[in-house]
Amino acid sequence: MIINTDPAWIEHILENLLLNALEAGGPGTRVQIGVVDGSSRFVDLEIVDNGPGIPLDLLPERLFQIFKTGKQNGSGIGLWQVKQFVESLGGTIAAENVAVGGAKFVVRLPRDRAASE
Repeated sequence: MIINTDPAWIEHILENLLLNALEAGGPGTRVQIGVVDGSSRFVDLEIVDNGPGIPLDLLPERLFQIFKTGKQNGSGIGLWQVKQFVESLGGTIAAENVAVGGAKFVVRLPRDRAASE
């Protein structure tokens, strides 16, 4: 699967999501990253962890608002930044809790950034 987009922004998105998962989950947290063929126009990146999950009062969208966080020492900036990066690339981001424990983030990006502009 090919995504024709800015690799530096993809790096920032994944770095922030991975750091968020590891900080929220603490020692022993496992994170899985998967790529799913969303459609002919989009690719989905799925980031799933086995941490404590997302506080329900932050779901579905409040989590991405600036200065909102479920982490004790969090700033509430990281996920807000991620959403800004994703939307700048013409994509979307969603978060949910996983039934067996943990959180799941789905970043949907257009295969070709130029096609989404």
